[in-house]
Amino acid sequence: MVATNTGALVDVAARQTREEHRALIMNTYPATIPDAVFRTVALLVFGAMLVCCTCTALATDRTVLCEEFTSDTCTACEHAGPALSDLLDVYSGSLAFVQIHIYDESATAWGDARWAFHGGAYTPTAVFDGVDPLEGSVPDSAQQYTIYRTNHFLPQRDVATDVTLELSATPLSGQTYRVSATVGIEAGGTSKTMRIFMVQVLDHWPATHSYHRNGFKQAAPTTDITLLPGETQVVEQDFTFDADSWASQQDIKIIAWAQAPSDTAPVAVYQAATRLWPLISAPGDADGDGYLDGSDNCPQLYNPDQTDSDGDGVGDLCDNCDGVQNADQTDTDEDSFGDACDNCMLLHHLDQSDTDGDEVGDACDSCPEILAPAGVDQFGRSLGTIDLDCDVDENDFVLFAGCLGGPGVTTPPPGCTPESFARADTDTDGDVDLADVDYLGRNFTGPLVSPPIYVGMATCTSCHTA
Repeated sequence: MVATNTGALVDVAARQTREEHRALIMNTYPATIPDAVFRTVALLVFGAMLVCCTCTALATDRTVLCEEFTSDTCTACEHAGPALSDLLDVYSGSLAFVQIHIYDESATAWGDARWAFHGGAYTPTAVFDGVDPLEGSVPDSAQQYTIYRTNHFLPQRDVATDVTLELSATPLSGQTYRVSATVGIEAGGTSKTMRIFMVQVLDHWPATHSYHRNGFKQAAPTTDITLLPGETQVVEQDFTFDADSWASQQDIKIIAWAQAPSDTAPVAVYQAATRLWPLISAPGDADGDGYLDGSDNCPQLYNPDQTDSDGDGVGDLCDNCDGVQNADQTDTDEDSFGDACDNCMLLHHLDQSDTDGDEVGDACDSCPEILAPAGVDQFGRSLGTIDLDCDVDENDFVLFAGCLGGPGVTTPPPGCTPESFARADTDTDGDVDLADVDYLGRNFTGPLVSPPIYVGMATCTSCHTA
């Protein structure tokens, strides 16, 4: 089906309708700040904020539903699409994502009806959990990712829910499968009536843009159910997959959600779930790969080969550091890179670039382009940079001389501040002696022009502490 709407072709990057985003992106930073600096500041500031605001454990696990309405001819979708694709990759276990096309050849009657249900006007529009819509995009995918994650996905994920939802499927014949959604309300929850949606999507479809993810293909009829606390009910629907889907079976997904029954939005989604190919499961084997959950090194993802490259007991498909042993899979900043292999583990960042090769990622590095053969501190500043700029020069030698106390002297001499003394102790043995000056010599750069803005994790974490 082909449909057109000239209003939808407008680049809505400048039509951000929510005041929070206008203030956040357009007013907080001067327009003269270069794009590269803007991106760094956004990553650092939001990342540090989120170290604090995501530290509260959830009472109940929630999978957030995001419906994105897009079009092949939408200019702003070129930024929103990659941002949502990244969000899906990072939070694949807690984000159920459906991309619905309108005004292009992949549009469907169901998608058009869902668009009307949400009162859509411009693409892209992303609706989180049925109640939190965001229209438009800023003209930078990294910034838009931060907006989606910070202002929409994480707040919705933190909303407690008493609804449980699990999916499984059974092959019937050929390209037809029966999908079962087991919906429940936890004991101690609240009785409610829910409308159960089940749809099939195809990842990386249509192929017109690389950022197309989980493209909507078909929907089963909805079913309304009423449950009391502690009760469960199974809802079954049959899906026959079309030729496009069957040719890319690994990209077939079933997505379901339980939503309050209503014919007008906004309407809260209580819970969502995604079932990946091959859809089937078995008792005690949730992913249907032939390994019981207790002995499966990746029990939520189909991996019959059980490959575990680093031998840490976590299969590569589930391992957030598949080249470094980290059985606990700790990922403090939730950026999909485990702490064991994350070069900036306190700030959420998807770009692991390390321009100067000092093992401190650019997002955390106060001096990301300064080579330091003798090493750096935790913030990427060269050892010997006593005045905290990015170079080691004559000024640092003067400060060092003022802090030189000799072996075994662990208190600053008169005129040397405790901060300067600590930085002059480059070998961290508690004193400042001639052994420390070697670091200054090897890291010596002479005077350098400092960046117009260098922030680094040190500056952010001085205000945003856990």
